[in-house]
Amino acid sequence: MKKTNQILVAGCGRLGSNLAGMLCKCGHRVTVVDRDAAAFRRLAADFSGFEVQGDATDPDVLEAAGIGRAALLAAVTENDNVNCMIAQIAARLYGLGQVYARFEDPELEYLVEGLGVHVICPAELSLQEFYRSGLLAREGAEGPLARWGEERA
Repeated sequence: MKKTNQILVAGCGRLGSNLAGMLCKCGHRVTVVDRDAAAFRRLAADFSGFEVQGDATDPDVLEAAGIGRAALLAAVTENDNVNCMIAQIAARLYGLGQVYARFEDPELEYLVEGLGVHVICPAELSLQEFYRSGLLAREGAEGPLARWGEERA
């Protein structure tokens, strides 16, 4: 089956609904999968993609969502174990080359090691941004943290 610009987003929480909306606005064909039909209310009114209610760890649900034609899958549910399983299914069973999984616990990354899964950890991204902003500057360096220390003295 020919791959397309179809993208599957597993999970329609805050991150999944926003990601799906942004991908649609970028011109991608998006299908969102969530076990809870009420979760689809989080999608913007102008969301032009598709909704599939079901458990994304079930290969039959992924088939119905079009994983065979998908170019990319993002597993962004609120459960690390579920995201891990979805990512493994997409990478191993379907050979999807672009698989992304959100893990709150960065120590779980080893579970998808060697599968080509891109792991995104919100806590690590936040720390990188704090570092980039200068808050986590090295001792003796300038930055907000150094100035805060001076003000407190």
